[in-house]
Amino acid sequence: MSDERIWTVVLGRAVRERAVQAAAEARVAGCCGHSGAIYVSAAAPSAGTWCVDCGHHPLGDLLLTPWCLLCDGIARPGITQARAGALEILLRTCDHCLTTDTPAP
Repeated sequence: MSDERIWTVVLGRAVRERAVQAAAEARVAGCCGHSGAIYVSAAAPSAGTWCVDCGHHPLGDLLLTPWCLLCDGIARPGITQARAGALEILLRTCDHCLTTDTPAP
């Protein structure tokens, strides 16, 4: 039996601000055209909003990247979700950036 758990983490201000920025960029870029397109990859917000059914490549890129999107560190396992309005922003961060209130210089 596998030990699969979901952890609730209070996201730091740096992650929340990045999510709002990515959501704004995605809204300008448009969407995949499917109804209910509510997801954005913070790695590629210019790809617009997209749905789970779309299989849009930014999600694959996000899953494969080993790097934190906020600094040069190695990302923690898994994807972090941050809500920005009606959009779910998917991003990878390191443990430090996940909860910090100040973005890396």
